[in-house]
Formats: sequence, C-alpha cells, structure tokens
Amino acid sequence: MLGARRSNMQDVTSYAPGGVALLGAVTAVFGLLVIGMGALAIWARAGGEMKPTQPGDMPQWWMYVVGAGLVFFGFTIADGGVGLSLSALAGGCYFKAGPEGIAIRMPKQGGSDGSS
Repeated sequence: MLGARRSNMQDVTSYAPGGVALLGAVTAVFGLLVIGMGALAIWARAGGEMKPTQPGDMPQWWMYVVGAGLVFFGFTIADGGVGLSLSALAGGCYFKAGPEGIAIRMPKQGGSDGSS
C-alpha cells in the first residue's frame, strides 16, 4: 500500500472532508426528521387524533405499519449520514491511477489494527 503513495501515480479525484462531513450531518438530520414523522404517525393514531370514523377510512392498524416503516427507513438514512461523516474524517484515503494500475484506499471499519 505504501508503494502507491510513493510511486508516480496521479490522484484521480479528491474530496473536501469538511464538505463530506457536513453532507453526512445534513443526511443524519434528515433521517431524524423521517423518524420523527413515523413516530408522529404512530402517536397520532394511538392518541385518537386519527381514529377511523367513516366506513371508507384507512384501517387503524395500517398507520402503525406506515409509521414503523418510516421509523425504519429514517434510521437507515440517519445511520448512513453518521457513517458518511465518520468516513470523511478518516485520514489517508486516496484513489490514484498511473501506468502501474489503480490504487484505492478506503476508510477502515472497526478501529485501528495498530499499523500506521
């Protein structure tokens, strides 16, 4: 891996870690908003605000399904945003290309292995 850093390979792309971290934070906040919408849908149905009164109204259990789906979907969005922010702050990542080929170094998950 150190060979790719010391060779004559050129950077194919670069990124601004601050911008990527900010995008991850915005994505996480959006995910939290979706979680809030799902929780609000469940709460409104359970609290009696949206109880079905007419024969053609949506069944009561359906809003629980929709709310649970929104909470799950919001959690995946928020989790991805947090992961994006953490990946942006990882150091030593690159995407280089040259006559020798292509070299990619991605952020490592799960902590350090002791090498630097």
